[in-house]
Amino acid sequence: MKPTILFTAFAFLVLSVDAFGQTEGKAINQFNQKGQKDGLWVFPGHFETYFKDGVEDGVHKTYSKNTLDWIGEYENGKMCGTWYFFSYNRLSYILKDFASNTHLIYNETSGRPVYFSDICYEIDYYPDGSIKSEGFLLFYDDPIIDSAPYGEWRYYDETGNLTRSETITTTFYLDEESARELENRN
Repeated sequence: MKPTILFTAFAFLVLSVDAFGQTEGKAINQFNQKGQKDGLWVFPGHFETYFKDGVEDGVHKTYSKNTLDWIGEYENGKMCGTWYFFSYNRLSYILKDFASNTHLIYNETSGRPVYFSDICYEIDYYPDGSIKSEGFLLFYDDPIIDSAPYGEWRYYDETGNLTRSETITTTFYLDEESARELENRN
């Protein structure tokens, strides 16, 4: 994607983010009749997210030192749509195309399958907005915390030329049996 297109998308996103950040006069950090988080919850300088019946459902923003780190959307507690991640006020990468995982990946050492519940597509960017790499991530609940690259990954130089590609079918993540064995040793 050309930097001009990225800049236009980023400008639209910033305007949308600014409108969301206006909470004055709105009820925030509320509970419903069942005692569950409901509506907009704000933890100033850290994150803002919407809840419905105690589950994240709607726009989510995370901050570090009052600077936007990422923005995306939840539906019934699961990430959906496109999530945008920033570093030094630049788009660093996006995650999109969230779905239930049907692929197997294997532990590099034991050869046993490691099960991930979900899959998404990641695109990493150079500071100028050109694509650096792209491919699928397998993950459990949160691709930011616990994920493994899977399938074909493509890598580009700063001028957009494909420099290499690789197909990933193994991971360092432990399969359940190996994890239990390790726990029993400790």
